[in-house]
Amino acid sequence: METAGLDNWLTPGTIIRDQSGSQSTIDLVLALYALREQIVAYEVDYSVHADSDHLLILTLLEINVLEAADPVKRRNWKAIDVDLLRQVFFPSPPVADLSDIDPTSPPNQLTFPAISQQEIIDAIKRAPPDKAPGEDGIPNRAWKMLADNKHKSVAILIAIFDACMRTGYNLRHFQASITVTLRKGGPRGFR
Repeated sequence: METAGLDNWLTPGTIIRDQSGSQSTIDLVLALYALREQIVAYEVDYSVHADSDHLLILTLLEINVLEAADPVKRRNWKAIDVDLLRQVFFPSPPVADLSDIDPTSPPNQLTFPAISQQEIIDAIKRAPPDKAPGEDGIPNRAWKMLADNKHKSVAILIAIFDACMRTGYNLRHFQASITVTLRKGGPRGFR
């Protein structure tokens, strides 16, 4: 024991079970020599019952813990300034410089074939039903119900898409998207 730096803390033969005339003892409870000066109490505790037929051994050590000089500061994500986050991640786009484009001659237009009703229905059916809706606020599940019944809204969509292709103009609504960053657990934070 001495070569390992261990000391016996309990008196050999200490009774830890005394039931129906039968006794059990414990002879060795070992700990490091370095902890010997920190012992406040080390004895059988008769006052604690732990649903066991053996008695517990009370161990009290006096340990002085040094206070940290400067605790690590952690980000309080609940108190983050949402407006600042929005400005940093989603700044207003700069005004486009169109001075190098000649407004008198339109660019060469590409011709596209007309969009069929089946293409619209197939695109709607491929959309995940429970994703967040876009700016129009119409959930994909509602679009799917309209497409399943070949509602007249599908014909309206065809007319809008064909007009966009013919004129070369996309509605502002088609050019907007909403991106939401979510804080995930783990070392990489936002994903």
